[in-house]
Order: sequence, then C-alpha cells, then structure tokens
Amino acid sequence: MENDDGASNALPIHTKAKELFRDRDSMNHWAENMESKGKMHDWHKQHNADSLDGLTGMKMARRARGQWMLLEDLKVTARRISNQKEALATGLVLGMLLMVFSRIAGLLPV
Repeated sequence: MENDDGASNALPIHTKAKELFRDRDSMNHWAENMESKGKMHDWHKQHNADSLDGLTGMKMARRARGQWMLLEDLKVTARRISNQKEALATGLVLGMLLMVFSRIAGLLPV
C-alpha cells in the first residue's frame, strides 16, 4: 500500500515474519506435561535412539536403551556402504571401459 505522497507504509519483511512465525505454545505445554509426569526420559529413549534417515540417533537415547555405541556405529556404516553397491559397480565398469578404449586408441601401452 502507498500513502498519498507515494511512500510505502508496508511493514518490512522481517517484522512481518516475526508476527507470523512464533514458537508454538503446544510444544512447550506438551514438554512440560511429559516432564511433570516423569515420562520425558522414556519418550526420548523410545523416539530418539533411531533417526528417520537411517543414521544413528541421539547418543543420550542410545545409551539409555543400552546400545553399544561402537557396534551400532559400525552397523550404520556397513549399511551405508552396502547401499552404494550400484554406484561402486558402475564406477568399476566405466573405469574398465576407459582402460579398454585407451588401449585401443594407443594411449596406454599394452
């Protein structure tokens, strides 16, 4: 919007953002409620020991579950590497093809 003199009276974007985005009261209420019932530790143990993306979860929750940290980290690393088999195979095939074509073109000695 503009005033009669042509100047804009719109609020700056950061001021609008502060008005629109604020902390949710429901989250604080939920956390206080869980804490007062003494259930927050159990909730962390159940929901934060594993990550949604398959990586390791929060250390506090993993320890509370009794996980062996090194063993679980090794499992995640092995899982991540095994999921990259297709990329490894593709790289090997492309490398071998490059070697063959380089020998045919005379770029590499036989």
